Amino acid sequence: MKFLHVADIHLDYEQYKSHYRYMDFMRSFNWLIDYANHKEVDAFVISGDLFHKRTADPYAMRWVEDAFHALSCPVFIIEGNHEKSYFVDKESWIDYLGATSGVILLDQSCESIKGVRFCGIRYSGAKTNEIVLDFVDSIEKTDEFTVFMLHAGLEGQVSHVGKLEEDTMTKIKDKIDYVALGHIHKPYIFDDFVFNPGSPENVSANEAMYPHRGAILVETTGKTFNYEFVVPPRRGFHRINIDVDGFRSPELIYDAVSMVCKDETLKNDVIDLVISGEITFSRSDINITKIQDMLNEALTPLVAHVRNDATPVGFGITVDESQEKDIEKDVMLQVIRRDARYRDQAELWTAVALTVKDLAIAGETDDIIEYIGGAV
Repeated sequence: MKFLHVADIHLDYEQYKSHYRYMDFMRSFNWLIDYANHKEVDAFVISGDLFHKRTADPYAMRWVEDAFHALSCPVFIIEGNHEKSYFVDKESWIDYLGATSGVILLDQSCESIKGVRFCGIRYSGAKTNEIVLDFVDSIEKTDEFTVFMLHAGLEGQVSHVGKLEEDTMTKIKDKIDYVALGHIHKPYIFDDFVFNPGSPENVSANEAMYPHRGAILVETTGKTFNYEFVVPPRRGFHRINIDVDGFRSPELIYDAVSMVCKDETLKNDVIDLVISGEITFSRSDINITKIQDMLNEALTPLVAHVRNDATPVGFGITVDESQEKDIEKDVMLQVIRRDARYRDQAELWTAVALTVKDLAIAGETDDIIEYIGGAV
């Protein structure tokens, strides 16, 4: 029995406000559908975030329905964090697909085909480990090869709440044979048991450093399986960093950009250029528009996105990541201790404040209230 494991497709994302990028995500999805048909897989498995927005636009929805109709196997899907409805008691677009398009939506439920049992839960945020353990405890141990679909990051891959703990993975091994993850766009494997295919397209510039990602083709025989990573074709996406440490004028930065402009391999692709390091002049003197014009004229990229992260000497402090976390915690602790109402539990409130900040940065704002309620 064969299935194709995908996740984090993020359809209807108009990245950099470019309609071409919107269509790139569509084309990537269509390639996966064609590949599944070519390989004659028995199931198409989507571990969350088929859509980028909670309010999927009609064109994207029609595209998805047409693609699923062209697919010659069942679709198993779970809801990701990007697809949650705005209100707890309302249906999401994934609920709609499950009700109207023949898609098998799994939410603390299981379905079996050809000797393989597919189980799954929707994105559960801060309650992930609790729900995973309770659900797996409730299902029977079976001779069927069991796939467990989750939209969550594994411990060590994410820093905020909602991560899957390694201890949780160990506890469910007795009943689960393959954990099909989504949520984190980086491809990885843990203990030949937990698998994440990574995003087929570049949802953010950081993903460009992981080219071997996109889908996992799995073939089972009884309780054993073989797998291989599948890489869909995608538009070139280049994250370029220009280190400007010690630069004494913007002209030196423009000279460095002109060297980038000579790289013919960047033509017609997406360029995400970051200026970083310490400079001896005001960062506002750096003309971002001029840099974008230089890139556009020389390379005619689809998108030229430029970010100025330079820091004037005397204003920046260079620390490694662990030091940064310690400094942040110490500053927050001192601020909270100044308020008599929270002084006695300053350590607790510091942990809460830092976790809420991480959730907000990760875009998981729906989990903030839930987390605070459980923490305090």
